[in-house]
Amino acid sequence: MSKYVDRSKDRLVFDIEVSPAIYWLWRGGYGINVPVGNLLEEPKVICVSYQWEGEKKIHHITWDKDQWDKALLEEFIPIMQSAGTLVGHNSDNFDIKWLRTRCLFHRLPMPPDFITIDTWKQAKKYFHFQGNSLKHIS
Repeated sequence: MSKYVDRSKDRLVFDIEVSPAIYWLWRGGYGINVPVGNLLEEPKVICVSYQWEGEKKIHHITWDKDQWDKALLEEFIPIMQSAGTLVGHNSDNFDIKWLRTRCLFHRLPMPPDFITIDTWKQAKKYFHFQGNSLKHIS
């Protein structure tokens, strides 16, 4: 009996959190331009939370004890690839780009495109909310 489940028609709702970039700088403030050469530590994916539409269970994957995200990506990218549609808030401009960037960093394969529903884009396209944050829309 196979454990494979065909999810090609299922929607996967997901969100990621990313660590801050750490830079060497003499002072901060508005309008300060910090060269990328001063980057001490690249941002990494801290965690991914996801849920299949229609299921109650919410899944969480976090970086390892050394705050490294490679194993997290190796686990989550096949899950993303199995979904028919990805659903997230600002996921086209934030989540997917970060995942793709970190996969490139780790030399992990990542598909070039996904079918997505970005709730941030939908909110901007169809409504005139005073703010388009997930908190405000909710």
